[in-house]
Formats: sequence, structure tokens, C-alpha cells
Amino acid sequence: MDWNHPSLTVALPIVVTMMVATFASIRTFSKGIDTVNKGIDDLRSDMNDRFGGIEKRLDKLEGKIEGLQERTWR
Repeated sequence: MDWNHPSLTVALPIVVTMMVATFASIRTFSKGIDTVNKGIDDLRSDMNDRFGGIEKRLDKLEGKIEGLQERTWR
């Protein structure tokens, strides 16, 4: 194969550049996905904490209502 062929002289650097650019884009995209996944995990954790607090408050209210019902129905 003749490496000095004009089409290889022009095409090879373009192909290599496109491959490197594609690889860099994939890495950047992958980092972006990792960032989004971390944000979702943080949000999920925060929501679980908040819903846990709401469940505790609802349990307290339920206990109070049951206490009122017992007093009322005696």
C-alpha cells in the first residue's frame, strides 16, 4: 500500500480527528450521565427522608385520632 497516496494524506488525519472527537464526546456524555444519576440519587434520598418524616407525623395524628375516638365512644 502506498502511504503517500493523496487521498490517504488528506483522509487519514480527518478520520483520526473524527475518532478522537467522537471518543471525547462519548466521555463527556458519560460524565454528564453520571452527574445526572448522582443528582437523581440525591433527590431520591431527600424524598425518602421527607416521606419518612411525613409518615411519622401521620402516625402521630392517627394515634391522637384513635385516642379521641376512644374517649368519645366510652
